[in-house]
Amino acid sequence: MSLALAFAPLVLLPVVLTLFVKAAAWLFKRTQLGWGHAFGYGVIASLVNMAGMLTARMPGPSIPLPVLAAISLLAVLALGGWYLGPRARTTEGAALRFKRGVVLCLIAWALLCTVSVAIFFAGALVF
Repeated sequence: MSLALAFAPLVLLPVVLTLFVKAAAWLFKRTQLGWGHAFGYGVIASLVNMAGMLTARMPGPSIPLPVLAAISLLAVLALGGWYLGPRARTTEGAALRFKRGVVLCLIAWALLCTVSVAIFFAGALVF
């Protein structure tokens, strides 16, 4: 496996998150969100998730994986409220603010999980 392929998930994760955040913004009452802000969230959320993965692989006493997954989800949702809330706009032009930013982020992650599960089962049916 080449070194470039080893780093492909690191490059693709922010791009995939960007696409799902933009789709969630469109689904959430036609919220307006720029591609740059969606990509910014994708990069920051990817870094948070990578930090969680590194924490899970540290030697010694570690945090149980379900607890770490819950902490990671809460962190990216809070990040969505903090980052996307003031940047995403309603159709009237008002900022979403924190709570609705969290909802937007939750929709994006639900879409991501749904598509991931569908791809998993589609792959299981094909192979």
